[in-house]
Amino acid sequence: MADFLKVVCLTLFALFGGLGTASGQEHGGWPTDTLIMKAEELLGRESFQERADVPLPAMMLLDPTEEASCFVEPGDRIRAFVADDFSTVLLIGNETSIHTLWFYFPILGVRDTDEAFAFYDGMLAHLFPDWSGADGWAVQSLQRSWEVGAAAFKDPTISRDAMIARDGHAGARLAGWGVPPDIMTYRITARAHCEKISAELLASPRRAPRDKAQRDNTQEWAQLQLNYLHHHTIDMSETPIYLGPLSGFRNPRTSDETVRLNSSGYLGDRLVDLDLWIEKQADGAFASTQDFLAEGWGYEQHFLMLIQEPLLWLEGEEVRYRALIDSLSVDVTGSIDGYYAYQPSSLSGLLFAESAPAAIAPQQRIDPPYMNLREGRIGYGVEGRAAAVDISDTPIHVGGISGLGGNLRFPAPLEGNVEGLVITLRDAAHDEARIDLAAWLTRQSGTAPGPNRLSSISNPAIDFALGSRRYSLVVETATFEMADGNAERIDIFAGRLFAQP
Repeated sequence: MADFLKVVCLTLFALFGGLGTASGQEHGGWPTDTLIMKAEELLGRESFQERADVPLPAMMLLDPTEEASCFVEPGDRIRAFVADDFSTVLLIGNETSIHTLWFYFPILGVRDTDEAFAFYDGMLAHLFPDWSGADGWAVQSLQRSWEVGAAAFKDPTISRDAMIARDGHAGARLAGWGVPPDIMTYRITARAHCEKISAELLASPRRAPRDKAQRDNTQEWAQLQLNYLHHHTIDMSETPIYLGPLSGFRNPRTSDETVRLNSSGYLGDRLVDLDLWIEKQADGAFASTQDFLAEGWGYEQHFLMLIQEPLLWLEGEEVRYRALIDSLSVDVTGSIDGYYAYQPSSLSGLLFAESAPAAIAPQQRIDPPYMNLREGRIGYGVEGRAAAVDISDTPIHVGGISGLGGNLRFPAPLEGNVEGLVITLRDAAHDEARIDLAAWLTRQSGTAPGPNRLSSISNPAIDFALGSRRYSLVVETATFEMADGNAERIDIFAGRLFAQP
């Protein structure tokens, strides 16, 4: 299972495309006896025990306009079986024909995922013997659904429908939906007309159903998650010294309404009140964040909002600092009627300054640095006080580059790939730049504070040209797989990309 989950985690950085299409005529269904016999064959048993009186699970209906009565009509029955530890199987139809199958896959509790996927592949190949896509559809739909589902935890613009991996073959409809990394469900139905995709499922940003009869008028608490996920460049010319990652936390044992910053040694333990900044982040048609919360209060307890204005000035120092906030978690208290009080709990972002701050002693951590390395790896990261990087020649923040192994995410509209220690970037004009991390490694003089620990990055910036534009990539974390004592390929990578105007 561990190997499978590693593959899934790696694959979550790449979307699968190319959904199949259903024909105009619905599928005729599958003979009940042969379907059950195939399941028994795949499980290696003569019979598997049927569970009686099982209702249609609510989670089988993927759209609020879908109707259970369409999937279970008069004369239909629901047969429920347990397939070892990896699936609950529902077969819906009459005594002679099955029109709908539903599989519940509790991944974290499964001993052998290879055995599980062999079962699903075998069942799908039996259902669609002339479809080459049947073999492997179970894992591929899981990867598609989990990729989008994981991103949706941060991005409210991802619709609910985008989190469902849909396919079609021979008039039948297939849908895979899950919650990473816990569960996956598969629905295969010959009744294509029962599948619905309503405006609510397609809505962006997502909103919970607004049924006033189900509104919780006693709600007093909610969580608000703000994220900066826009593909917009940001001009940092006013603060051209990049000082590295920024984080902040509120002590959960206090009622403090401020966040205490941890800024790699530059600001110490500074407290920041974020109420006014939060109010600027009104989403879409809402005049204020208060209005945004009021519209959903009582319907939702977890709100997602895109950060509209990510920059925050930090005054009162000898040098003026500015934060670019990537994400902020906020506990909100209030009521149906009214004013909502913010209590930020955690923050992450980047720190910039107008000029290079005077040298100060790095903060000392109890267990430096913050990452353990697995055997056969070396790594570099920011520890104590990050090196100040002058980006005055390349002050446009383009975005982050991060990921695992050869699967790195690149800020739009750039694309790229990784081979060994070389990152290749391409722009919209198809110009290319090759970034050699072997050369970057030779420039690092930081040492690791202990065995299997990250060494401090001493020279973070990599300058390069892409087409006619100059760029600077500032590395924040980089670990590498070793071979014969040398770094051979990227294991984990995170950095920030800046460009000239």
